[in-house]
Amino acid sequence: MKILAGGTTTPGALILDFSGSSFHYNNDYGTGGGVTITASDPAVTIAKTASATTVTAASATVTYTLRATNTGTGSVTLNDFIDTPPTSPAATSYVSGSSKFNGAAIANPTSSGGKLTWSESFVVPAGTFRDLTYQMTIPNKPGTYTNSAVAMLDYTQIDTTQTTADNSPATASVTRTPLDKSVSPTGTVLPGAALTYTIAFSNGGVRVR
Repeated sequence: MKILAGGTTTPGALILDFSGSSFHYNNDYGTGGGVTITASDPAVTIAKTASATTVTAASATVTYTLRATNTGTGSVTLNDFIDTPPTSPAATSYVSGSSKFNGAAIANPTSSGGKLTWSESFVVPAGTFRDLTYQMTIPNKPGTYTNSAVAMLDYTQIDTTQTTADNSPATASVTRTPLDKSVSPTGTVLPGAALTYTIAFSNGGVRVR
C-alpha cells in the first residue's frame, strides 16, 4: 500500500491470504479487524527567492533559489521541481548549464507547456534544507517579472505550506526599471579626478507618433 496524501482511512478489500489457488479478501470474510490508517502531510515546504529584486542594466541575469525545507524527523525525496517563468511583460530566458542542487551541477530542466521541470531524486534530510539554484535572463522591457514554483513528492504537490490540500506556489518578483546608470572611471580614483555619469533610459513599449 502506498500513502499518497495525508488523512485517515479504513482500508477495505485487502488480501488476507492466498490458499486453495485463490486470494481471500476481507470483503469476503468481514472487516479483517477494522484497521485504521492515519497519515500526516509531509513536513516539507519550498520557498523561492531572487538574487535581485530590481534590475536596470540592459542585460540582466538573475539567480533564483528554490529552497526545500524539511522540518520532519525523516528524510524526504522530492522527484520534481517545477517553475513557471513569466510571460508578461515579456518572456524570460533560462541560462543553460546554470542549474545546481545543494551546490552540485545538475541537468538542465525540460521545457513544456510554459514550465521548466527538473526531474531527479532530490533528497532533503530531516531537520535541514536543500537549495536548487538556476539563472534567468530578464529582457530589456520595464515591468515586474514574477516566477512561481512548486515541487512534487510522488503525486503530491509541495509548496509554501505543509497542507497538501491547498495550492500555494512559491513566488519571487523582479522589477525591471527603464533606467541604467553608470560611472566612468570605476574603482579607486585620485582626489580631484573628473567622473562621468551616464544615465540611459529604455522604452520597451510601442512608439506613438
